[in-house]
Amino acid sequence: MRISLWRRLWLLTGMALRHSSTRRARFVAGTDRLSIADTNNHAIRIPDVQSGEVITLVVRDIERLRTALIADGWVPTIMPPIAVAPGEGRTALDIVLPPGYKVNDLAPSSVRWSIDGGITLPADADRSLAGIRFPLELSATCTAAGTLTAEIALIYCEATKPKVCLIAEVRLVAPFTVANHGAPVLALRSTLSFRP
Repeated sequence: MRISLWRRLWLLTGMALRHSSTRRARFVAGTDRLSIADTNNHAIRIPDVQSGEVITLVVRDIERLRTALIADGWVPTIMPPIAVAPGEGRTALDIVLPPGYKVNDLAPSSVRWSIDGGITLPADADRSLAGIRFPLELSATCTAAGTLTAEIALIYCEATKPKVCLIAEVRLVAPFTVANHGAPVLALRSTLSFRP
């Protein structure tokens, strides 16, 4: 039996909203997934019509998130300056999550790089971080001193039963120089702490 697109949307909506205490929602259809923003409950619901299950991502501390989004830019973490070896090397991005948490594999986490000076990263360095296990290592070519900045938007959840998910926005700034006996890896690291 073939089900029309509108009938499928109606079935998916009903599945997701029966898990909600309200009926106010917004919809986003992807290529293979429908996401429903349950705005009154600060949740994103992703129904699976085949299994009848609904995956729910709950956003906590929404007021702090709104305040952070309204603020003019992210507060950067300035890394100590590091001397790196000239030529081919690597950059390593390491975000340490609170114990028992992992990066959500369904939510749109990402990293965007900014370069000021003599370092080259791969063309696909700006990328999704959905489901990643840190550290993220990329090839890098260093020719002169400069600054490498990583802007990370991360959604991470409880690892075993993801009922609590948190959002982190991190800007890491790594000033570097180039020296013959410098390090082969330009490392950027941040530790996230859980604040209930």
